[in-house]
Amino acid sequence: MKKGFIAVLALLVAAAMLFGCGKAGSTVNADDLTLTEFSASAQQSESTSAEKQTLTAKTTKKRIAAKAKKRKAKTTAKQTKRNKTTAKRVKNKSEKKASTTLTTAAPHTTKPTTAKKVVDKTHCSLTVQCTEVLDHLDDLAEGHEYYVPRSGYLLNSYSVTFEQGDTVYDVLRRACRELGIRMYARHTVYGMYVVGINNIDEFDCGGASGWTYYVDGKFPMVACSEYELSGGEEIEFVYVCQEK
Repeated sequence: MKKGFIAVLALLVAAAMLFGCGKAGSTVNADDLTLTEFSASAQQSESTSAEKQTLTAKTTKKRIAAKAKKRKAKTTAKQTKRNKTTAKRVKNKSEKKASTTLTTAAPHTTKPTTAKKVVDKTHCSLTVQCTEVLDHLDDLAEGHEYYVPRSGYLLNSYSVTFEQGDTVYDVLRRACRELGIRMYARHTVYGMYVVGINNIDEFDCGGASGWTYYVDGKFPMVACSEYELSGGEEIEFVYVCQEK
């Protein structure tokens, strides 16, 4: 009887165990629930992280694009400014070159102006010189070397008052009187002939030596008393030496 009771008890325990296992198989474990919740949370976190990464990437891309655009704008502005400066320099150089060309060409295109000589009609210029005697002192008459100036000039561009109707002879005589210079002349069939000035006389330095004259650099073919002046002329008396 005791053996039978044990057998029944064993059957009950076995049944209870079977019932508990079946129920356990249909029940969710706490560990399983925690794992499931963690997995869902992780997926949600990963999704949020991916969205954030995508948003960050878009924002970063926009910032990079904005910076690149701003940098390009600055570079373009600098290049434009540099181009304007270069163009201005080229223009200034061209204008300067053109100005230099015009300045250089001006003397060739413009005829030089020659200042007109102002002639004083109220006076004549008188020069009396015997420089040639200085080269023939050995031929000069004895004692006459004292009358020859070291420069060879008795008068050099001396201004003499001109009076209407004056001749070359009149101007010479007026100047010698003003300065106290001895002047000797004689009448000839051609007019007055100047024999000596300041004791330097005809034939004192050679057989054909003597005084001759020029007016404005030209040799007149008439006696000095026959050459009528108009005022302002340059007169020069020159002593010419010839060997004896």
